[in-house]
Amino acid sequence: MTFTDEMAKAVANRKVGTSGYLLPLFVSRSAALSEIKTIALKEWHTFLGNLEDKDEKIFRKESGFKPFANARMGSTFLRLRPPKWFKAIDHPTMSQLTQMCTNHAPTGEYFKHTVWTYQDKPSSFYLCPYRHKNHPPSFQTRNHIIRVCPLFDDTRDRLRKVFPRIDRPSASLGRMTKKKVIESTLDFLRAGPFSRKHTPYEPP
Repeated sequence: MTFTDEMAKAVANRKVGTSGYLLPLFVSRSAALSEIKTIALKEWHTFLGNLEDKDEKIFRKESGFKPFANARMGSTFLRLRPPKWFKAIDHPTMSQLTQMCTNHAPTGEYFKHTVWTYQDKPSSFYLCPYRHKNHPPSFQTRNHIIRVCPLFDDTRDRLRKVFPRIDRPSASLGRMTKKKVIESTLDFLRAGPFSRKHTPYEPP
């Protein structure tokens, strides 16, 4: 036992590069895991930073969603252990969350500005499918769906409890992905605001 202790101390005190050992330093398991986590997060932060520098269009200011680099250390998306809401989310809701954040959902706004096969449609095609005599037809945008569309008044009221300023155009929609709001956002998305069910259609 004494001989083993002496050998361990000798390895621990030996400088890096002075031997042929694959592990030149004697470290504990917890220290090694901690270093791995630190390196992984550092590389992920570098990747995000390079991504934003490479293509600024990914995080356009008008999208309402700020780049990860602005608050990457406090981001709930950069944790090694996923939060409970992420583990419990189903595929359709996750798809809508992604489409909402990237503004690539099947909305009138997306069809008009992105999908070339819809360019020959009349202007009425891009309107919100909600029809009521007290509500004139509105261009269906992401802002319209989240902030004012009558189709989602009930579920928006529940979201408003944790995001009171959601109706204000100046309030960043990025808040919907914050830790204290995300679960209410998912409840809002389960009503299908960005699903094919509410896709614009051409009136007869």
